[in-house]
Amino acid sequence: MLDQDFNLEGVPDDLQRRFDDYHTNLTQVIYDVKIMATNPNESEYFQILGGLLDGPLISTRCIIGFAGVVLTSLSLIAFVHSELGSATPRDRHERRVIIIRFFMGLVLCLLLLLNVGKYQEFFVPEDEMVYRAGVFRWFEAFWVLPTIAIAYGIQFLIEISSAERAKCETKKEERVREGEENRP
Repeated sequence: MLDQDFNLEGVPDDLQRRFDDYHTNLTQVIYDVKIMATNPNESEYFQILGGLLDGPLISTRCIIGFAGVVLTSLSLIAFVHSELGSATPRDRHERRVIIIRFFMGLVLCLLLLLNVGKYQEFFVPEDEMVYRAGVFRWFEAFWVLPTIAIAYGIQFLIEISSAERAKCETKKEERVREGEENRP
């Protein structure tokens, strides 16, 4: 039945069977309606939905962690290369970019702390919603990809402005050197 409404080839067989049973068992539906407000975790309906959402929720956690690790790794790589290179005035700007990358990666990794909460399940009783892990509210608000996009966008703007500033300061230093060389 689930395959008729959606093209979900990756639905596990046991979840498909549970859905088919739920679809044909009116008694289960009535029982679910009675307990949904007080204990949604026990309702078959929310267990089926939870089974369908488990993959995307785990992927969400992995993606945000990976996005943070990428920036942190890039900062560490740039740090190693800058320390091995020459000590030119540009190093100050390179270090600024390294520090900003590291902290942006750290902030993205700290978003994994949204996993902290009494309930590690998507569906909880209405009166217990404040105790649900923050990652589920963040996921529910569709802010996963915009958060990553905003973080990388800010990182891009900071790096571009820092590079432009370094370029301007380098030109200014060259003009000062040329002025000193042209003096008698």
